[in-house]
Amino acid sequence: MDFTELPFEHAITFKQGNGSRQLAVFSDPDCPHCQRLESELAQLNDVTLHIFPFPLTQLHPNAADISRKIWCSPDRATAWRDYLTQQIEPNNAGDCDSPIEANMQLGQALGVNGTPTLMLSTNQLIPGAASVADIEALLD
Repeated sequence: MDFTELPFEHAITFKQGNGSRQLAVFSDPDCPHCQRLESELAQLNDVTLHIFPFPLTQLHPNAADISRKIWCSPDRATAWRDYLTQQIEPNNAGDCDSPIEANMQLGQALGVNGTPTLMLSTNQLIPGAASVADIEALLD
């Protein structure tokens, strides 16, 4: 799949700086590596981040419920970052329509088999957490 054809309406989007560079991330809210990566992503400049919630329930049984609660929050971006960086759980039932199942199917179709997985605008998949410097180098 071409990066430009990703269903961005199924992602939680952050625009940092001028947002000129694009990065998609398949991330599990209860994954320790994803939580560490989130702090790195917050430091990037001039990037639009598209976070696709991708709960790996076999490893993190509550991740799908948390993903739905984040999706059902009035401010998804804040709810995502608050949960991943501070473990602040959204205060809702998580019972709205969410794209979590569709994101799981998308990730599987793309060959995502772990979190976090970065997808660059060049269509390259990068598995695992990376530092700000490494991500900046990949984006440039």
